Amino acid sequence: MKKVHAIYLLVLLLLCCSCGTAFWGFGSADLMKVQRGLSKNEVKKILGEPTYVRFDRAVDEWEYRQKLAEGGWTVAIVTFEDGRVVSMDTFREPNDTFVLPPQPY
Repeated sequence: MKKVHAIYLLVLLLLCCSCGTAFWGFGSADLMKVQRGLSKNEVKKILGEPTYVRFDRAVDEWEYRQKLAEGGWTVAIVTFEDGRVVSMDTFREPNDTFVLPPQPY
């Protein structure tokens, strides 16, 4: 019986690790999927809804933020022109420079 429990626990652990970004946001593997020329819908399928959106005429910027376990943030800014990705900037930001806004219920 202990072997069965150990196998179930191992399977559960593997499922949780493999689906980590589905529960915690985007990961570096997801960021690598974002390529020049992708549409907004394709980016949403990869990274989800952006944390912030900025726009000016034909240029839109979507900002994604991911809290790091060791503190701070991973930030990705995807720039669109005419609805297609033209650039992406990613960087780490210290914890004390940003606070997420309250989420709606």
